[in-house]
Amino acid sequence: MAVMTRLGALLALAACLAAVPGSRADATPARQAIACAFGEKLIREARDDWGAKQPPRFRREIILNGEPIRPAWLGGSLDPVVRAWEDSAPGNLFTACPHLKKLLPTNVRFATPQDWEDVRRIPITRDVHIIGWGAPFVSRDGKVLILHHQFHCPGLCGGRFVMKFTRQRNGWSKGEPISMTMS
Repeated sequence: MAVMTRLGALLALAACLAAVPGSRADATPARQAIACAFGEKLIREARDDWGAKQPPRFRREIILNGEPIRPAWLGGSLDPVVRAWEDSAPGNLFTACPHLKKLLPTNVRFATPQDWEDVRRIPITRDVHIIGWGAPFVSRDGKVLILHHQFHCPGLCGGRFVMKFTRQRNGWSKGEPISMTMS
């Protein structure tokens, strides 16, 4: 009888985990398409900040993190989408949506091992900044998206922002900060 109770409890737990919106078990091409469309909008908006429309002498070099970005634990959120994101696998916008690399302006490149060494060096010898986005995490119903953005700057400088977006009739809401850290 105890074996059946344990088996029943395990099956109930598995059913609950499978029902968590956005869990890895229910990834679909539709959710992937939503994430990539959001990423495309993000890059198109960032191009202006990156100086893509500026004359070349005003552009600065933009270095992107091409490595997987691990979701951060945010202290056991009660929000089931945030909890599912915390448990998701590390990802990167450009590995999840490789076609977005074609949208990058010419002054944008991916970080090399030398860039990572330089950004961590003290004293500062080179003004290098590395930015990155995790793969956008879309809830199972497609109504919520979580984006993890991080940046690294020379010395001990850096930060992380986790933003929650909600789908609305005319697109996505302005991002609601879930977590921010800076140093």
